[in-house]
Amino acid sequence: MNDDIPVIKLKGTYLAETFAARIARVGVEEIRKKVSSKELRGFISSAGEVSVLSDDVFFTPESMASIMHVSKEDVIDWIKSGELKATQSGEDYRISYEEYSRFGQSGMWMGKFHDRMFEYMGSVIDNGRMIEEVNEGFRRGMKPHIDKAREVIEYLEQIHTYYEKNLDILNGKSALVVAFIIMSRMISILYSALNLIEAGEIVGASVLFRSVYEGENLAKYFIFSEGTREGQQNLNKWLNSEWIRDSVCRKFLVKHFRKAGFENIDKLQELQSKQYDYYSKLTHLNYNAIMESYNAYFSSGPGGDKVHRIGFDYKSARLLRKSVGFLGCFEGLLQSVIITFLLCFQKNLPLESSHIDKMMEYNRYYQKSVGERNKELKS
Repeated sequence: MNDDIPVIKLKGTYLAETFAARIARVGVEEIRKKVSSKELRGFISSAGEVSVLSDDVFFTPESMASIMHVSKEDVIDWIKSGELKATQSGEDYRISYEEYSRFGQSGMWMGKFHDRMFEYMGSVIDNGRMIEEVNEGFRRGMKPHIDKAREVIEYLEQIHTYYEKNLDILNGKSALVVAFIIMSRMISILYSALNLIEAGEIVGASVLFRSVYEGENLAKYFIFSEGTREGQQNLNKWLNSEWIRDSVCRKFLVKHFRKAGFENIDKLQELQSKQYDYYSKLTHLNYNAIMESYNAYFSSGPGGDKVHRIGFDYKSARLLRKSVGFLGCFEGLLQSVIITFLLCFQKNLPLESSHIDKMMEYNRYYQKSVGERNKELKS
């Protein structure tokens, strides 16, 4: 660009060279040449950037459609209906920048824009490659949390194996041995649930949550009811493969913790009931739980409420954002298992101080907010 070209700045609206090029549907270099040759009125900055007088560039239906994210046919319909003013230019139309601005501010185009964006988002969702790119982002975000959770479960397995040699697993019939046996199954289920979440198979993962929750209550029930007539009777029933209802465990534990002087026991009871109801809904054929696996894209706007139906997830989740929510639920469950392990075995085995310290470290980690845990994982 020649800096010696005289700058003639007229009154009016000036458009950046890139926007003027989009309007005229030519390259930026073409716009610069036309300003240099004075075919278009404008000026050149000291940095070599061109500005064009808006009166000298005109939209075509195609360029206006591209900028407003509607179809060319929509623009022509607006012209023919008189909503958008344009002049005939051969077989095409010319629309001034002033008219474009007026029409844009009127908001009359918003309904068509909403429709077009909805159609675009539907095509993106239906595009397997695009979905996979989005899912890959979710995988990267979840991986540090999944790795951390697996580290915790592996530690539970490690110390569970370490203490197993101290117990008569095959012949022991004490509450301690039974709770220890139950913990082995809980660790196995935690592995399975985490693997399913990582694979996006959240239906399979979610139905396992209640088993872990009930396992926690059952292990604590046998530990704390030892020495009571009810506890011994139910312990014998369990050893004979009879089922002990979770409601029996929860009812006893509330009484036990209240007697032990635990604060806010009523809130704890309410929280336990809500947790149990939530896990039960995931397990049973509950409407909301089943519909978690149905995918649809909803949009509300000037064009009206719309829905793009994607369908059910029969295997893994098509949209891995769902796995993020279930991973958060799983982390809460994992923290609860850590506390249960300590409550059941800290004094009864007893646990070595190094094992207690490590478990408390994991517990403190899961007490932090998601944001705090993210920072810790990145450091």
